[in-house]
Amino acid sequence: MVAVVKIMTSDVVTLDESKTVLDACNLFRAKKIGSVITLKAGRATGILTERDVVERVVCTGKSAGKTYLKDVMSSPLLTIDPLSSMEWASQMMIENKVKKLGVVEKGSLIGVITATDIVRAEPKMYEEFLKLWIPHFKR
Repeated sequence: MVAVVKIMTSDVVTLDESKTVLDACNLFRAKKIGSVITLKAGRATGILTERDVVERVVCTGKSAGKTYLKDVMSSPLLTIDPLSSMEWASQMMIENKVKKLGVVEKGSLIGVITATDIVRAEPKMYEEFLKLWIPHFKR
C-alpha cells in the first residue's frame, strides 16, 4: 500500500475565494497549472479548475474580471488523509468523478493528490481513470 503522502504534490497553489476568476486565470497562465485551491480565512473551501471557468463563466457569458471564485468554484473541496492509501484516493476520485483531492492533516491543507500522480505511481490505474474520463471506454 502506497500512502497518499508519498505521491501527493505538496506545493499547492491557492487563491482566496474573494479573488476574481480573472485573477485565477492569470495564475493558471503564470504557473502553467489547470486548477487552484480556494481559501477563506486560510482554510481550503473549494477548487476552481479550467473546466469550471469554461462551463460556469465563459459559456454563461459572465465577466471573468467581475466574477468571484466563491460564486463559481466547486465546493466543498473533497479531501483525504495523508496516510490513506493511493487505492482509496483513486476510489474516491472515481466515485465522485473528480481528478483532484485535497490532502488534509489536522484540519490543514498539506497537499493535493491528482489522478496523474496516481497513474505515475501505479500505471495499471490508467485504465480505471480512462473509464472515468471517457464513459464509453471499452478494452
